[in-house]
Amino acid sequence: MRYRFNGGTTHGAEKRFDKVIAKLGTITEIRAYRYIGRYNTDHEAILLRGTNGTARFSGLLWGYLGQGPRGTHTLLLKLGVDTALAWKLAFQTPRKDRVIGTDWQLSITA
Repeated sequence: MRYRFNGGTTHGAEKRFDKVIAKLGTITEIRAYRYIGRYNTDHEAILLRGTNGTARFSGLLWGYLGQGPRGTHTLLLKLGVDTALAWKLAFQTPRKDRVIGTDWQLSITA
């Protein structure tokens, strides 16, 4: 399975969490990253990797106190990430604006 939510809103991403996560199987990795999309524009997203595929959510951000990081925090808690770590990743991880690549990554082992 390969799921992409490119709607760009935190609320839109949050509405899809439960349905998409259920299809991914066991989550093994969560990654916050920046990539080049169509038309040579940069985008930010959270990627979930599970035993049955991947899901990418736009509209989820990190590194400041705002709606985008709140959505990321909600997702991390939903995935069972420790509250303190979820807070740190969503709100306190420094942003590498305009640098393509991974800002943070969390590997989950059973």
